[in-house]
Amino acid sequence: MLAGRTLSGLRPRGGCIAFLCFFVGVFPGFLLFASVAVSQDMSTKGIGLLDSVITTLEKQPAIHLGQQDVEQSRGKLQQESGQFDTTLDATLSHDHADVPLTELDVLSGESPLTDTTTAQMDLSKQFRTGVTVNPSVQVVRTEDTPSLFNPSNAATVNFTISIPLLKGLGTKATGANELAARWDLQAGILTLRHTLSQQVLSTVTSYWDYLAAARVLDLRRISEKRAKESYSDTRKLIQGDEKAASEIELVSANLASKTAARIQAERALVIARHALGLAMGLLFQEIDSLPLPVDDFPRAGDQAISKVGSGAALKLFTDRSLENRADYLASKESQESAKVLVEQARNGLLPQLDFQVGVGYSGLDEGSRFSNFGLALRDNIPGYSATASLTYKWPFKNNTARGLFLQSVSAYRKTVISTDDLARNIDSKVVQDISDLMKSSLELAGYYKSVGHYKKAVENEGKKFHLGMSTLVELFTTEDNLITAQLSLISAQVTHAKALAQLRFDTGTLLADREERIQVGVVELTTIPFIDGSER
Repeated sequence: MLAGRTLSGLRPRGGCIAFLCFFVGVFPGFLLFASVAVSQDMSTKGIGLLDSVITTLEKQPAIHLGQQDVEQSRGKLQQESGQFDTTLDATLSHDHADVPLTELDVLSGESPLTDTTTAQMDLSKQFRTGVTVNPSVQVVRTEDTPSLFNPSNAATVNFTISIPLLKGLGTKATGANELAARWDLQAGILTLRHTLSQQVLSTVTSYWDYLAAARVLDLRRISEKRAKESYSDTRKLIQGDEKAASEIELVSANLASKTAARIQAERALVIARHALGLAMGLLFQEIDSLPLPVDDFPRAGDQAISKVGSGAALKLFTDRSLENRADYLASKESQESAKVLVEQARNGLLPQLDFQVGVGYSGLDEGSRFSNFGLALRDNIPGYSATASLTYKWPFKNNTARGLFLQSVSAYRKTVISTDDLARNIDSKVVQDISDLMKSSLELAGYYKSVGHYKKAVENEGKKFHLGMSTLVELFTTEDNLITAQLSLISAQVTHAKALAQLRFDTGTLLADREERIQVGVVELTTIPFIDGSER
């Protein structure tokens, strides 16, 4: 379980919520529950890295827009599958005709009135192979007034099968739009997953910037406090004639510089807070109340770094990145969708040759009762009828089909080029990420040593100053060197933390797939993938 795993002081906030798992399309309810738990904890203890990510997954508009894109693709698939729905067409009509009579009609006794009642029902079903079946039933009652005969009820039952022999035959021809929509839906789901990764990465990098800004402000406040103490001590020494009055200018300049640096750090903290709030999807009213970060910067171990630098690891990273990157997989799905449409367009180049066969019968029953209407379907059936026909259609130039084929081939080739180019860029980026991670690790180790040495140097310079063996200029210079080293250390920590997250993103492991669920936790946000064998 991710709940029990921590790294370099980085611990998940929000009580027992240590990782997030959800199904695409059905996770908003869970996210809402998670957000409540997180917000209660944030209000008292500050905001953790995982708190920020969970809130992002709940509130970030880009994610909600991605969900709607998936729903549109789902609707498109349903629309295209409607082509194969069974359709019922039922008609009930009555016609009353009062025909003007000629003298001959009167002499011959023709009926002046005719009432015709028609009931008809047709079923139509097209299969994905292109075959269409069409059963139909029709009953017509004809009644003349006046008449010496009972009304006639004539029934007709037919069953017709239409089979395309060339154009329109087969699933790739008839069901291509549905197949393409299915591929597009899968691509949409993968694109949503990539959007999740992008937003998580944005939040993680913004969180580290926010933490860095907070650390820098703390450092500037401490530096300003020391400058104030130095200014106060110097004034007392000047008043006691233990220091020259000119010394006040140096400490005053030092204090003013440290105060300005602190104000600049406060401004940077506000900017970083708003950047994190926007990445999380917070309303602008919520951003100003965003608490300070509480988690620490992660740091990859030397053993893990040494494994990353091997040639075998590099191949492992590049190979598995293409297996995991959702945008690459989505591009492959889009490629399959375009390929299906090429097959459909190729079939459209063929001439149309349809074979139709039908069987049926006719019945007749006389009488004005309602039951006579239905009895016509079984009474007085002389025999069965059958029909067969071939229909051929061929446009000589066939420009429409040829144009559609050229367009579909071009669209497919574009997806192939785009997919290959994406793979090329992913491989290159992963190699760069590994280099950045290794360099940032070495840089981080160097600045840790630098800060340690400068702290000792400041202590020694302070002792020398109180013994009169050093000047204020030398003391301030050494302190400034320490501050510069500490600022560089914070910058290196941010670079290293971002390098870990970026490598996770570019290898497609910032989010984890376990048991058909997407999970994100501390491990996914702060460690090197593949090295510990946790990712497939």
